[in-house]
Amino acid sequence: MTHASGGPLPTPPQVEGKRPALGRRLFAFLMLLLALFFLGWQIAQAGPRDLVTRLVTVPAATLVLILALTLLRYIVASARLAALTRLLTPVRWSPFLSIVLLSQLLGAVIPGVRVGATVLRAHLAARRFEGGTALHLGPNLLDQLALATSWILVALALAPALAIGSEHPIGAENLIYLLLAVAGIVSVFIVFKRSRHRISAWLTRPRPGRRGRLAEAAATTIEGMGTLVDEPRALTIGLVGGIAFVILAGLAQWVALTGLGEPFPWWNAILAVVVGTTIGTASGTPGGLGVTEAAQVAFLGGQGVPVANATAAVLLARGAYYLLIVVGGLLALLGDFRRKRRKPA
Repeated sequence: MTHASGGPLPTPPQVEGKRPALGRRLFAFLMLLLALFFLGWQIAQAGPRDLVTRLVTVPAATLVLILALTLLRYIVASARLAALTRLLTPVRWSPFLSIVLLSQLLGAVIPGVRVGATVLRAHLAARRFEGGTALHLGPNLLDQLALATSWILVALALAPALAIGSEHPIGAENLIYLLLAVAGIVSVFIVFKRSRHRISAWLTRPRPGRRGRLAEAAATTIEGMGTLVDEPRALTIGLVGGIAFVILAGLAQWVALTGLGEPFPWWNAILAVVVGTTIGTASGTPGGLGVTEAAQVAFLGGQGVPVANATAAVLLARGAYYLLIVVGGLLALLGDFRRKRRKPA
């Protein structure tokens, strides 16, 4: 590109923003090291040989059921995202499972995986369909907001059962934190709904060069998300699909516990997954690796599950999760390469 005078446009400096990004990566790396150390300590406490013995004696039917529940979890996630996207633009259902799995695989290298995988999913959807990344980012953001709300709602629904019927009840302060989280999300939702037109109008003011293009893309994303927020079906799809996603994750953990001969209430297993996933996501480590597992083992141990059974059950359920992401993501990546080869130049 050239300036009006005929000379080349100056290249903007790229230094700004590198230090915060480096700090986030360093924090995520340190959290990952601490979590892996803690998880290793938990495995050592359980006894590695005893742990291996427990894992290899799990019935094959239990392993198949855990994998089936994990796969169904991602089918629900892809259907939820596809349904939200279809409210904005006509798209096919079938590509979304590969989009979700591939984004999970590639997002595993991005600190702050929720944000990274969300943008990545929008980019992958834009590659498959028309509309651009900014358009697809709207339903992706609402999808993740609905999922975050679903985790909290499930925890709120099940926490009283844990507080009343458990030998190791949770404190009332935890319920207060959950209520504050719900209030925070509702407040953000209300503010966004009331302010989105003013934000869009500000973003669509004329701006030169790259700033103008970025502002226009942000306005497209906000308008798309705003259109979905005004649609009751979108909120229903997001919350129902999100709650189903959470419950399926918890049931996979419960099946792993029962397969090891550990009698444990299913609602507590779901809460263990909610706690582990929340802490893992907040840590910023890729996919919550290490942090999620350590937190779930600690929660189960706090509910009276022996360390060996808790560790083995978490490794089973989370192992199925990682296996599906790696295998499914690689298959999706292979399919993406094949489509690019077939596409005419």
